[in-house]
Amino acid sequence: MPPGRRATSGPLPCSGLVFVRSRLVGRVLIAVLVAALAAVLAVGPRPGLAGTSPYPAGYGPAADRLFSPFRVPAEALHEPLYLVLNVAACRLYVYRDGSLVRTYPTTVGRPGEPTPLGRFWIISKRVNPTWYPPDRPPVPPGPSNPLGTRWMGFTWWGHGFHGTNTPWLIGRPGSAGCVRLYNEDAEELFEMVRIGTPGVGLYEPVELADHGPEAGLVLGLHLDIYSRAGDYGAFVADRLALAGRELPPEVLEALVEAVFRYRAVVWDTVSPVTLDGRPLASDIVSVGQPPDDEPRVWVRAFGEHLGLPVGWDAAGGRPTLAGRPVPGCAFVGGRAYARIGDLAEAAGLPLDWTFQVSLPAAGEDLVRRALAITRPFVVYVDGMPLAARALRLESGLHLPVRAVAAALGLPVHWDAERRAVLVAGCEVAASVVDGASYLLLDDFLAFLEGRLAVTVTVTEDGVFIRR
Repeated sequence: MPPGRRATSGPLPCSGLVFVRSRLVGRVLIAVLVAALAAVLAVGPRPGLAGTSPYPAGYGPAADRLFSPFRVPAEALHEPLYLVLNVAACRLYVYRDGSLVRTYPTTVGRPGEPTPLGRFWIISKRVNPTWYPPDRPPVPPGPSNPLGTRWMGFTWWGHGFHGTNTPWLIGRPGSAGCVRLYNEDAEELFEMVRIGTPGVGLYEPVELADHGPEAGLVLGLHLDIYSRAGDYGAFVADRLALAGRELPPEVLEALVEAVFRYRAVVWDTVSPVTLDGRPLASDIVSVGQPPDDEPRVWVRAFGEHLGLPVGWDAAGGRPTLAGRPVPGCAFVGGRAYARIGDLAEAAGLPLDWTFQVSLPAAGEDLVRRALAITRPFVVYVDGMPLAARALRLESGLHLPVRAVAAALGLPVHWDAERRAVLVAGCEVAASVVDGASYLLLDDFLAFLEGRLAVTVTVTEDGVFIRR
C-alpha cells in the first residue's frame, strides 16, 4: 500500500465507527470483545492471526541453526504448499511437495510500520480488488489502485500479499505492513494458494545453508532494514557462530561491504557450475534483488575455461576477455563476477543458463542445485523447432519432457502423491530444472522403445526427432 495508507480489512469495505448511545451498553460490548480476544490469545494463533513472537520456534537469534531458503522447513514436508516470508530479505519463498519452487521479490513494511511476523494462513482472496482507505472514497481496480490485480489476506487486521502500482519499490521496505509483489507474481501466487495455505513470517538478515566444512555453504546476507542487529559485521559473525562457522576476517569484511553496496549478496560455494557439460572452477555470487540477482561467476575462471585471455581495462575499471570489456561486473572479495549474458557478450558466444534443482535426499532437508551454462540447443520434432531448449548438463544431453511429449502426442502430468513425472501413464526418471522436467536423451529413447518409432539425430545445430 502507498505510504500512510492502510486498509483496515484488506479490500473489504471499512465498517467505520460504531456509535453506542448507552455507556452501559458500550462497556458491556468492550468487556465482551476483551474477553473474546483474551480467549483467542490463550489458545494460540488462528488462521490469519500472526503469532505474537517475532521468532517462531526454530528461527531467529535463539535458534540452534539458521534459516535458509534452501533448507526445507519441517512444516513444508506436510503441506502441499507452504510460504516463508523473510522480511529482512524482502523475499517470499514458496515450497511445494517438499522443495523450493519459487522466490518472489517483495515490498515489505517500512520502519515504523513493519510487516507482522509469526505463523499465518491465507484467509481471503480477491481478483481485481477495490481498495477502501479509511479517510477517502474507495479506489476501484485500475492503475491507481495500490493493491494491484490480486489480494491474498493473511491477518484479520488487514495485511495481505497483493500486487502493486509502485513496482519500483519492490525489493525494499515501503508499505504500511502489507507485502507487495509484481502484479504478474501476485497473479501466479494467487493461482497456487488456497484459503488456509499456511506460512510463516521471519526477520532474518543472515540466511545460511551449511553443507558441512568440506562441502561448503550458501550464505545470504541482507540489509538490517529495521535496525535490529546493531553492529552488522558482529551480528553476521554471531549468527555464523550459531552454526559453528567462522569466516576469515577479510572474507567477512568483503561480504559485509558488498551488502551495503548492493543491499543483498548471496555467496554459494556448494553448487557446482558447468559450461557445456564440463565443470567450471567458480563459486556463484548473486547481488541485489530479483530480477537483478542473476547468478554471476568468476570472470577469470570463465575466461580460462574457454582459453580466452583475461585482462584489465584500467580506464573502465573492469576485466576483459580477449580484449573485450566485460560489462556489469560485481566485485566481491577482490574478484570480479559477471552475469552469464554479459560474459556471453564479451566472449562473442550465445549462452543460456539454468539451475538444476534436486529434491532433498532421504533423511535430509537441504535443496541442492547446480548451475548449468550451455550454448542454445534447439529441439526439432518433425522439422518444427520447440520453444523449450535441450540442456547439455554434466550427466549428458537432456530433453524437455513436456514440450517433446506434447509434440509427439503423448500426455504428461505430475503425480504429486508419487512425486513423479508420468508420460502416457508411465513414470519416467525426470530431473527438475528451473521448475520444468527434463529427461536424459538415452532414457527418453529407452522409454519410447516399443511405444513409438522415432529417429534421433544430434548435431551442433540441435536435436532432430522424426517419427
